[in-house]
Amino acid sequence: MKLVSFTAGLGNQLFQYCFYRYLLNKFPNEKIYGYYNKKWLEKHGGIIIEHFFDVKLPRSTRWINLYGQYLRIIYKCFSCGVSKDDDFEMNRTMFVGYWQDQCFFSGINISYRKDLVISEKNTWLLGEILKCNSVAIHFRRGDYMLPQFKKIFGEVCTVKYYLKSIRKVEEKISEPVFFVFSDDIDWVKQNFTFNKVYFVDWNKGQNSFWDMYLMSQCSANIIANSTFSFWGAYLNKNNPFVIYPQKWVRTNLKQPNIFPKKWMAL
Repeated sequence: MKLVSFTAGLGNQLFQYCFYRYLLNKFPNEKIYGYYNKKWLEKHGGIIIEHFFDVKLPRSTRWINLYGQYLRIIYKCFSCGVSKDDDFEMNRTMFVGYWQDQCFFSGINISYRKDLVISEKNTWLLGEILKCNSVAIHFRRGDYMLPQFKKIFGEVCTVKYYLKSIRKVEEKISEPVFFVFSDDIDWVKQNFTFNKVYFVDWNKGQNSFWDMYLMSQCSANIIANSTFSFWGAYLNKNNPFVIYPQKWVRTNLKQPNIFPKKWMAL
């Protein structure tokens, strides 16, 4: 028996779901359950991946959640039983991490639910995206500006990074039209000028998923150091031109092995 922990926001839940699928393939004769810690999940609106993607999450029970809490205590005391990103052992019982490595998600198909209902405004924007050389550009600030996250993720995607990325796109793509996705649109407007641009600022809360969906429909993607915009580009079936930040975190943490070779690092 194995347990996979699901936590954080939609981008990380996608990585965790892929890891669960990886374990299913690796251990076809074992039962694999989900560990859903409400305290960890409530900050991001709970388990939202199944609302938007055609996935079947591992089941859980009250006993499984109690067992997961017990294993976490054992790990704190004796460093055994639980596998983490920086302490990975395949033969352990519980897996608590983000699993941001191509070896865990390569070859695993992720598709949107077929019964999604898109709003009138997003339908209009999708039409604009599909009729031009559309470039999705994602700016993540919000929680990255908080002290506990800023020292790790903040100020990685600088103004310089975006200016270089915009110039590179303009070299590669004829008459690009930029579609800006951000949790701080006012900051973007103050710091950047585009020849032709749409600012997308109406998808809030759980509806922010639609930003990911719309990013995945563009001709090119400029992503932030964010799993949200990573998946917006990775799920793009248009063979897009993608630019990502060469440095993902400010600290000495290991850079994630998640980027396809054809993507460009700047």
